Amino acid sequence: MLRCLLSSSVLFGVVLVAGAVDAPAPLTKARKDYQDSVEKARTTLLDAFASAIKTSTSSGDLDAVKALKSEKEAFEAGGTLPTGAHVKAAARNYRLSMRQAGLVFERAADQVIKDLTKAGKLTEAQATQAELKEFRMRSPTTGARTTEVETKEDLQNYLPETVWDWGTGLKLRADGLLEQREWTANSLVTKWEAVDRRTIVLWVEKGRKSDRTAILTFNEDLTEFQGFGFDGGRLGVMKRKP
Repeated sequence: MLRCLLSSSVLFGVVLVAGAVDAPAPLTKARKDYQDSVEKARTTLLDAFASAIKTSTSSGDLDAVKALKSEKEAFEAGGTLPTGAHVKAAARNYRLSMRQAGLVFERAADQVIKDLTKAGKLTEAQATQAELKEFRMRSPTTGARTTEVETKEDLQNYLPETVWDWGTGLKLRADGLLEQREWTANSLVTKWEAVDRRTIVLWVEKGRKSDRTAILTFNEDLTEFQGFGFDGGRLGVMKRKP
């Protein structure tokens, strides 16, 4: 990751400074949390490079050492992710971590915009909205390729903020909750969790005492799912929305 991209002046400060608006405390915290997550992901990948280089050096594999050092330099200089087999898993985890960090920040910023709007602080809300737009344009987050979603943990990190064609639209949130207009209207609190690399379980935590569990199984490219609904009946094919 480029070090300049970790700077708040690049990712976060431009819009608010231009508008001479102080950032609300929740937004300041969201910025810091995002930057901490980015730095943690970067450090983890660099540690993986160091470990792989050490192993290849110990085994006398000169070509592997040269390739790893070249990929490490490219990552440090411009954020180019490695493609070599020695750090394949680490690169996949980096992508997933970055995507998750970006989603968490965007969700926090969206909530700040809503709260400011409700409080009648429209100038601050507009400034935060502009910052979020700028973040989405500049953010170095890279969505993981579906072929890299190999574990239930990968799936748990990949699915947040995706929307699916179930009823009025089913949104899987990063905090483990579900958004579905009809369910919310019926005062249902519903959660989701990955149980393997292509399956998630939905359960009603609050709102009714029966028909509380559903199971969704996704296809390999994560563009659709089938499964069993809360009533136990088999679901037809549900596709991912743009």
